[in-house]
Amino acid sequence: RYFLRDAELAAELCARLPCSLGISGIVSDMRFIAYPIGGFIAPHVDGVRVDEKTGKHSTTSFLLYLADIPEGEGGETEFLDRLSEWSANDGHD
Repeated sequence: RYFLRDAELAAELCARLPCSLGISGIVSDMRFIAYPIGGFIAPHVDGVRVDEKTGKHSTTSFLLYLADIPEGEGGETEFLDRLSEWSANDGHD
């Protein structure tokens, strides 16, 4: 995991998003994750971040995929209604 705090980059990213998304800002405390082959993160709830300059709390997570993965070889993101829907061995035998 890589952590980056960069208010200028956050503002630039926000400026490039379509207005129709209704995003008013991006918290300057950003996290990036590089997965190794076969890697995954267990189901979780993303934490709330607070922008150090504005004091605003994060309300939305933004996923950006930087690599194409052939179908059936991983790379899926599954959004669960409840963490209890997942068991520790689902899809990771």
